[in-house]
Amino acid sequence: MKKILFVLVVCSLVFFYCKKKDCSDASVTTYGCTNIVACNYDPVATCDDGSCIYLATISTTPITMISDTVVNTGGIITFDGGKALTIRGVCWSTSPNPTIANDTTINGSGTGTFSSNITGLSVLTTYYVRAYTINSECTSYGDEVSFTTTGYGLAIGDTYQGGIIFYLDGNGGGLTSTPSDQSTSAEWGCYGTLITGAEGTAIGTGYQNTIDIEAACTTANTAADICINLSFGSYSDWFLPSKDELNLMFQYIGQGNASGLGNIGGFANNGYWSSTEYTSNDAWQQYFNNGDQFNYNKSNSICVRAIRAF
Repeated sequence: MKKILFVLVVCSLVFFYCKKKDCSDASVTTYGCTNIVACNYDPVATCDDGSCIYLATISTTPITMISDTVVNTGGIITFDGGKALTIRGVCWSTSPNPTIANDTTINGSGTGTFSSNITGLSVLTTYYVRAYTINSECTSYGDEVSFTTTGYGLAIGDTYQGGIIFYLDGNGGGLTSTPSDQSTSAEWGCYGTLITGAEGTAIGTGYQNTIDIEAACTTANTAADICINLSFGSYSDWFLPSKDELNLMFQYIGQGNASGLGNIGGFANNGYWSSTEYTSNDAWQQYFNNGDQFNYNKSNSICVRAIRAF
């Protein structure tokens, strides 16, 4: 019995020592111990002073061009590393692997999703960006994204080719929205009919969605029918936005305010149809009061806003 108690005491002391030991070897990931599995979180890493710390889990959101010299990005933090996060933001440089020693923004604290505008950039210049966050022990960085500023003279919020610009592709093109709704009470249409080709969600798929809806659903005055038959501002190539295109409208010229311009599109605090079908009975819509997207019965009547590409 004494021998067993002695072994238990020794093991307890070894465990306590290992748990408190500094991670001076970056290859060691278990409290500095190679034979004790005691980590509660992952990843474990070493800070500059060699202490054992838990990194936050953070990713960098994609770049959206706001103008020639302004972009929008941000980050998503899903784990704080076991310590409260005091600062979060993005850092950037003209050289890879930027750190907080370079230019930075500060966009609040804690976990969750945050948005950040980077301003004062030079035209026709390549930049590298990483989201970052700081807790009491260390700084954690997201994945690196890069972009090259343009010199086309266009900006989110500009009135251009019949509407308000809400997306720039970085190559002189983009998407523009009509300045007002085409309807405040229109059905998506053709409840019970599955429309082949109308499932596109990404940026650039709204036009084909609309073409396919119009070809397979002959009901007049549906959301897609209203948009494809619209003639406005000397243009007649309008269409119903896809799910992702609709979200860009909310973010950059609507209540999302990622551009800092506010609701310059004059959107209602209501639901808007996308051209993205979900099932034979439902399609995707988005509430413009809070940005929520969800599938909705096609026979319901909500708002419609047309867009076009340039």
